[in-house]
Amino acid sequence: MEAQEFDILTRVHATGATRRGVVAGLGRGMVAALSLALIGSTGVADADAKGKKQKKHKKHTKPQAATGPGYCALDGPALWVTTGRVAQTFLPPKGGQLTKAAIFLQSNPADFTLTFDIRPVDGAGVPTNTVLASHTVTNIPTTAFAGPPRLVTANFVTPATLTLGQQYALSVTGPGTDQYWVHIRDNDACHDGQMFHDLPANGSFVALGGGAADLTYFVTVV
Repeated sequence: MEAQEFDILTRVHATGATRRGVVAGLGRGMVAALSLALIGSTGVADADAKGKKQKKHKKHTKPQAATGPGYCALDGPALWVTTGRVAQTFLPPKGGQLTKAAIFLQSNPADFTLTFDIRPVDGAGVPTNTVLASHTVTNIPTTAFAGPPRLVTANFVTPATLTLGQQYALSVTGPGTDQYWVHIRDNDACHDGQMFHDLPANGSFVALGGGAADLTYFVTVV
């Protein structure tokens, strides 16, 4: 609240009579006392208002939950050849239903199959064996190593419900011992997660490159 200013105007109509002069003097004294009282109360009110304003400034806003971009962009020639399973942890861009996920293949055999899973992570940020949503993409055509990357997308019939600020993992699993190449990013390019591999596809996830590598991917949360 801004400080308020008061102007006290007094007018005294004096006459020649001494008594009336005394009364006028008493009136002026009363007016002066009233003025001081008003100024004093105004000062207290101003102090209270400033105090309330300072208290408002001291209020702490609730911290915002951490979010991720929902993707790790394809950039550069970095590749990883694997069998079994790979995974990427991530922070969702918002809370809601994860309906779609995709990765990039650079090489794979004919009639290839990939199973996409959304998993929670443990306290150390490692993917768990719990599956929140799953979809298998079949009949993926042969991808020639020398050709352009192939975007493979899974549309989850039953979406995974994600909580804002909580990390999850996107895992993809190939069939048996079939070898395939995926696009990755080096030097911790995507800071909200990291890439893991699980060659036997039994849940034994190990961070790739000491946690400095990322699988290129995107997810859709609605």
